[in-house]
Amino acid sequence: MARKIQQVVAIGAVAGLAVAALFGFQQPKAPAAGQKAPEFTLASSKGGKVSLASLRKNGSVFLYFIKPGCPVNHDAIPFYNRIYSAHKNKANFVGVISSDKAGYDKWQKEYKSPYPVLLDPDKKVIKQMGAQRSPWVIEVKKDGSIGKVWKGYSVAMLKELNADLVRGGGAKGAKVDVSKAPANSTFG
Repeated sequence: MARKIQQVVAIGAVAGLAVAALFGFQQPKAPAAGQKAPEFTLASSKGGKVSLASLRKNGSVFLYFIKPGCPVNHDAIPFYNRIYSAHKNKANFVGVISSDKAGYDKWQKEYKSPYPVLLDPDKKVIKQMGAQRSPWVIEVKKDGSIGKVWKGYSVAMLKELNADLVRGGGAKGAKVDVSKAPANSTFG
């Protein structure tokens, strides 16, 4: 009897995958480095609307994609908060959270992010940018093309991000201790 149930479940799973492939129910392909980033406008957690074009006016913008409740993102947030704070608010670093204002407020109460956060409750921008996991950071250059994409976080990734923020106009010589971050890229 148990074997029969396993067979039915396996057949159902294969059939579901086949239907999804047939009808194209797949994550949109993320733009690759050098390709044009999709333009967007999202609500800001502080009120009003913010466009990607307006964010790029001062150079590269680093979009940090946040999924509330993700345990890996929970562990990563303090590193992103420290990095942003070390740049004395000069870094063009913006969070994009998969939540509405009420969800953001709850998240913000716990994590106290110092950087601006945009709201993407329907995950439209998250999907367009191909941010499949959390944490995920994408650099969009001043010309609108994708720069670097960091899937997950690690000591090396955080050091590279910090250096790129300095290059992009952040505080010169900003140093952040990321030694307690994972050695290998980790994401939820």
